[in-house]
Amino acid sequence: MTKYRHLINIGLFIAQVVPTIYLIYSIIVYSGTPGIRNVLGFIFLIGLTIALFKNKNVFTLLLGLTLLVGNFTGITVFETLTKYDFFLNIGSLPIPLYWGAPFYSVLLLIYIIFNKGFYTGIATKEYWGDFLTRTKDLEVVYTVINTDTKNNNDQNSGGHGSET
Repeated sequence: MTKYRHLINIGLFIAQVVPTIYLIYSIIVYSGTPGIRNVLGFIFLIGLTIALFKNKNVFTLLLGLTLLVGNFTGITVFETLTKYDFFLNIGSLPIPLYWGAPFYSVLLLIYIIFNKGFYTGIATKEYWGDFLTRTKDLEVVYTVINTDTKNNNDQNSGGHGSET
């Protein structure tokens, strides 16, 4: 899936640009005023456009941030903001099962599926050390610890002796 990651990310970017162009058209034709979420959406898309031509890793990171903020209705590329929420009520305690904008939720789901390896080791120094020049994802390193206590006791005691 990493082979097609950049193409999918460009597709997700274009999926946001098309409604933005229609939004700009609507604002001009109907003399509308963009809301703060629309202005933030414009700013995020301008940042994504610059990152697309500057660095692929920065573009991927900013795209994820844009989709995450859009999912929780912080930005929008539409005239009106549509959000849905589903809650499970246990007594008087509402537990949110879903809260967000469906358009961004679908794009975010596609993004997560194709970019899951991109975030491996994001909290490490190695991840950020060569972030701008890295062309491959970091590899996951597993450490196996022997927890078999019977073998450990036999090795520690040498197999003979008595406990006191």
